[in-house]
Amino acid sequence: SSGGAATSASSSASSAPAPAVNTCGSALTITAERLPGAQDASYALLTFTNTGASACNLGGYPSATLLDDKKASMTAPLTRTADTVSTISLDPQASASTLLKDSSVSCQAQTRSTYVRVSAPASSKNVDLSLALAPCALSARPLVAGTNPQP
Repeated sequence: SSGGAATSASSSASSAPAPAVNTCGSALTITAERLPGAQDASYALLTFTNTGASACNLGGYPSATLLDDKKASMTAPLTRTADTVSTISLDPQASASTLLKDSSVSCQAQTRSTYVRVSAPASSKNVDLSLALAPCALSARPLVAGTNPQP
């Protein structure tokens, strides 16, 4: 057992972006992990885990900016895909996740980021995490339940 269930409570299929939802507050831990990608892209898994004692809701897109070794921004704003946004109910210790995609095939940048600055949907609290990606076309999908989002 994964220790907690994450279920999709509702979803919006309209073309307008669904509002971001975050009732987790400070009970949310964020991690970033670079994954092996296809030849034309690199991926990073962003995981948002409920570390609180009770369930909370999370949904929408995270914010993410690549930073250099001095923590200066290296990228344009994150591009959001047009995927359906769902509100996810996170039990204690359950997670939601998304993939950051770096489409570096069209980018000739020689420098990679040192960090990524991430905030959860509907949150102004940033977390700086170690992550090396090319500072080019960075995009993300909305959060999904669990820790295995599809590219």
